[in-house]
Amino acid sequence: MKSWILFAITFFLPAISAICQPAATHSPTGNTQSLDSILAIVRRTMQKGKYDSAVFYVDKGLALTDYEGADSFKLKFYLEKANIVMVRGDKKTGLHLLLTRAAPLINKNTAYRQLDRYNNLAGTCYRTLLQYDSAFYYFRENERLNTIHDPYWNWLAYYQMALTYMLLGLPMEAEQYFWKSYQLSKTKGIRSDHGVLLNEFAGFFSKQNMPDKFARIMGEYHELMRSAKKDFSLDPIHHMLFVDYSQMSFEARVQFMETVKRSLLNNGDTFNAAYANNYLARFYEEEKMPGQAYSYIRDNLTRFPAYPEYQYINRIAAYRLLKKMNRHEEAVKVADALLKLKDSMATVQQRDKIMELEAKYQSERQEKEIAVLNTQNALNEATLLHELELKKRLQMENALKDSAFIHERNYSILLANENALKDAQLQKEQELKAALNRENNLIAGQNQLKEAELYKEKKAKALLLAGALLLLFSAVTILYLYRKQRLKNQVIQKQADELEVLMKEIHHRVKNNMQIVSSLLDLQSNTITDNQAAEAVKEGKNRVQSMAIIHQHLYQEGNIRGIKMDDYISTLTQNIFSSYNINPDKVTLETNIEKLNLDVDTVIPLGLIINELVSNSLKYAFAGNNKGIVSISLREKDNCLELLVKDNGKGFPSGLNVNRTRSFGLQLITAFSHKLKARLDFYNDNGAAVQMVIKKFRLASI
Repeated sequence: MKSWILFAITFFLPAISAICQPAATHSPTGNTQSLDSILAIVRRTMQKGKYDSAVFYVDKGLALTDYEGADSFKLKFYLEKANIVMVRGDKKTGLHLLLTRAAPLINKNTAYRQLDRYNNLAGTCYRTLLQYDSAFYYFRENERLNTIHDPYWNWLAYYQMALTYMLLGLPMEAEQYFWKSYQLSKTKGIRSDHGVLLNEFAGFFSKQNMPDKFARIMGEYHELMRSAKKDFSLDPIHHMLFVDYSQMSFEARVQFMETVKRSLLNNGDTFNAAYANNYLARFYEEEKMPGQAYSYIRDNLTRFPAYPEYQYINRIAAYRLLKKMNRHEEAVKVADALLKLKDSMATVQQRDKIMELEAKYQSERQEKEIAVLNTQNALNEATLLHELELKKRLQMENALKDSAFIHERNYSILLANENALKDAQLQKEQELKAALNRENNLIAGQNQLKEAELYKEKKAKALLLAGALLLLFSAVTILYLYRKQRLKNQVIQKQADELEVLMKEIHHRVKNNMQIVSSLLDLQSNTITDNQAAEAVKEGKNRVQSMAIIHQHLYQEGNIRGIKMDDYISTLTQNIFSSYNINPDKVTLETNIEKLNLDVDTVIPLGLIINELVSNSLKYAFAGNNKGIVSISLREKDNCLELLVKDNGKGFPSGLNVNRTRSFGLQLITAFSHKLKARLDFYNDNGAAVQMVIKKFRLASI
């Protein structure tokens, strides 16, 4: 108890003192230590579910970050505050904190883990707000960062993508990403991560009515719980997989779990089949049928393996069900057995703890004995090495003395030989001088003839040298001009590459800024009570989004000057359908888009026109219809672009005059059609139809 008190004083005192003192009295070094301590308190408080206290400590921490270089701590605190708000269920406020407070603090020096957490929180917010495109953008960014820094954490990115696909009603894609996350978390073997994934994975298979796969995941989950050091049998959070069966009827739940039980028994997994019995008992108990529920619990107590912890859980359930059946005498017997079983479990746990301490003591004693022996061996080896070193030194000294004596004797012999050689050399030099004098007289005459010949040769060599120098100068000049031109070409190519990278970065930033503007408009629309004003803000958000998608395609594609229209129109229409929460079963989209690569100046007005036409169809065309179809066609014909947008709704009102309408959307379509020099026709053909024949357009240069 005293050790825990000392630990609490040591850990919390710096943080509490930092909170109580004014921010101006701390140095940056002291603030860093205090801020680390406050962050630890915030996380511990969050784990206990005390959210008000956590917000209090976050605000105190932010008050201490008013010094230079504290942006990293500000970012951490704002991320914690956004997380607290999101846990409380206010996703819009959480997203507002991320975009307006946390995002401006992110720069190229921001730590990878902070970027990872920011992206994860932002993606979760957007998914809750049904903005799936933005959610996938942040989860994909997480995947990219994790692949560079720590590929294991892609298990969380894939897990979030799987949940998003579930909400979109795409079970095949969701299962694919669940399996990818499963492989990563299982390979690493971190219990908390793998346990969370197994829990959600089992719920997915239950909702998809896949009992065989559900049985496999449930068996692995309970095996993970059994192999843990902590006793999870008395922990209601980890005791069973809490899958939401509220959307299934009672008969469907019973049939599903009976199939799971049979699958487990066929594979010989009797232990997890007992867990399936627990589910069935719970279903019958919820339907107020304790007799049928008790039959499954009794089956667990008699036929399946009798682990003490598991027996304890089933006896508790049996006691509760017998009381509901008014079989009080049997309930009392079960209660007595529970008390005995609890005592035996405590005895076993105490015995295991004593054996664990004994094993630890024996291991530490052996390690100390091994350390002593290793030290003694090291000393003995050092002594032997020292003795060998002394012997080597003595042998080297004796060898040096012998070699010095031999060297002196050889030196005396060499001196004598050198003197004899010098005498013989003097005699030979005298004889050579006499011979040279005779030869000099003969050579003098020959030298005069050679001088004349040498003069002619020198003159010829001078002429050849001058020609060679001229050729060399010409070659050097040509080489210099060639290298100069090549350097210019390299500089031009480098500038072109840098310009392309800069253009991609500009388009990326413009897209992100438009995405933020779109998100802010969406948040603003949710706060406006006037329906007409809210609808106008939403339409403005969709128009901004249509231009943001253009910039997104520009920096993602290799050609930064053009847009692939089939991909762009597909992304644009999906975004419009998502914005109006369109049920795919009620309104479907049909497209016939040629493989066109158009210039940006053509795509921007064309994208806004398509946005207005599809939005008008979704808002006005299908009131009261059972099944709606919106079709879009774009093709190149006779050196013109032909755009046709139509639906099978109620059509245009009779007497519609586009040139005199007060609708801003139709005025916008008319203005852009004039800009594109297009012929515009509005007519009814089993619904509303709008045809544009565009004369002024440009294909993108590749």
